[in-house]
Amino acid sequence: MPEKKRKRESNGKAERPLKKVAVADPSTSGTVKFSLLQDTNEWTPLLAATPGFSLPLKTVFKPYTKPRSQTPQSSLPSKELLLHNSTHPKLDYVAREEETEKGQELMKHYIGLYDPTQETLQLVPARKVIVRSTLKASTAPLPQSDDETDAPNDISARNTLGLTFGTKKSQKAIRSLTENAISPSKTKAGGALDAAANVVMDSMAASTADMPSREEMQAEVTSNKPIPTPNLEAETPAEVYTLDSLVGLQALRSMQVKEWIDKENAGEEVTTRSRFVSSRIAGLVKADEVKKLKALKYLLLLVQWYLALRKGKSMLLVPKKEGWEKVLPGWDKESIAAVGRRFTERGGFELNKWHANLLLTHVLAIALVIDNFNIDTHDIREDLRLDHKEVSTLFAELGAPLTPPTEAELKKLKLSKTDAKKSGHHIARLKLPLKFPKMRILGARGSRR
Repeated sequence: MPEKKRKRESNGKAERPLKKVAVADPSTSGTVKFSLLQDTNEWTPLLAATPGFSLPLKTVFKPYTKPRSQTPQSSLPSKELLLHNSTHPKLDYVAREEETEKGQELMKHYIGLYDPTQETLQLVPARKVIVRSTLKASTAPLPQSDDETDAPNDISARNTLGLTFGTKKSQKAIRSLTENAISPSKTKAGGALDAAANVVMDSMAASTADMPSREEMQAEVTSNKPIPTPNLEAETPAEVYTLDSLVGLQALRSMQVKEWIDKENAGEEVTTRSRFVSSRIAGLVKADEVKKLKALKYLLLLVQWYLALRKGKSMLLVPKKEGWEKVLPGWDKESIAAVGRRFTERGGFELNKWHANLLLTHVLAIALVIDNFNIDTHDIREDLRLDHKEVSTLFAELGAPLTPPTEAELKKLKLSKTDAKKSGHHIARLKLPLKFPKMRILGARGSRR
């Protein structure tokens, strides 16, 4: 058999014992006198537990007592004891006794007082209380009469549970709410604000002093929309959009309308690829409206230029320079190129949604001016191959919402109300004051039901 390992020799030195040896105090005899004070249900020492938070050591509580409604199985004394402290700027501390768990009804608490000089040990009955904290800003209002009982506050109860059983992250969030809580004002409605409220109001005024007003924000939104720039200070509809701004002086000079005028004066009918343009040439020639005729020809160029675009995945594709002669015969290259430079980004070969709407709103605004700001949208909608919803949206952005034709307009169109609705005849009117679609302001989440 293998030999057992022997302990290492101490070389003559005394080994230190593993257990501590109790050494008797020579000044004492080793006998302690024991005594127990009876519970008289009067003031006794307290054992306080603070679950979930640290209580400052110098916290002073004010005690309150009242008779308790006893139940046969209650383990609590007949007098209810409550401790309260409100010196903290944000928190209220409340300490009270709670029922023991089932099976521990006979458990009692004692505090031992040992006097080494007299060699006496005195056990004193003690009460165990649980200290809870609540936010001052979330506490329930005090009852108006003594008969009313205190109702628990949902917010404070939830915060107490969070501080007691919550994670470190949730406890930190609750403490942050406590630190930033604003106590309800004690002044009546219309009364003077306290110092804290005045500071908050002053800081709010300073931070919002440079904020734009709703009207300024609406004007900023309107200026960034893909529409011609309207004259917001106009006194008549004719001053809102002008041909000089919609077409441009250079483009107006380049539009040649002598051929149209000569044919109309000779009794020949002028036809174009636009229903809107063809139906208005004769009236403008008869009224000697040369400037409007030039604008009408520019509108024809814009319509044909728009219809020549090809649809891409997310944009409209502009034909290359050599392809315009086949697509738009009869138009000079410079006028075609000028349209491309004006309504494409940096004169490129793609038209995104914003630039396409800019082109369409210019066409509709020119049509409004030609028809004296009261236009039947049927012909121009058919020319641009748009549906009613698209045309309605574009005219609304210009400040000319669509309305059904009046009785006088129905007689002029030689249509009944039903026929006008079926065929898509709507009237766009530009009136003052201008009314544009209002800026959308999103509300708080959960406001809709």
